[in-house]
Amino acid sequence: MQGSCEKCETSKCCGISRKGVKFGMAFGITNAIFMLALGWAGWLLGYGTAAIDQAAALYHGFGPTMVGGIIGAVWGFVLGFVYGYIFGVILKCFSGCCGKCGSSCSTPKK
Repeated sequence: MQGSCEKCETSKCCGISRKGVKFGMAFGITNAIFMLALGWAGWLLGYGTAAIDQAAALYHGFGPTMVGGIIGAVWGFVLGFVYGYIFGVILKCFSGCCGKCGSSCSTPKK
């Protein structure tokens, strides 16, 4: 059974989470920078073209070109945001922390 916060009487877990959005943004931006750098490294230096070719099978439009790197960054942000959001929601659910007031809600309210 899911506990509730004694301080503000709200449910402690799950749903749309600010922590999930923060993790989603962090993961998305990090993944976008990585994909952009990988695409442009392949374009400018010829580095990582085998990895780019494998990733291009999953990310339509990604390739070792200037535009391909930008498309990869968009894909990286979207998927990184989704994975980060899911991670943040799961983390919030298991941390026992109230999202509204920030208090600890490890014990269910009676």
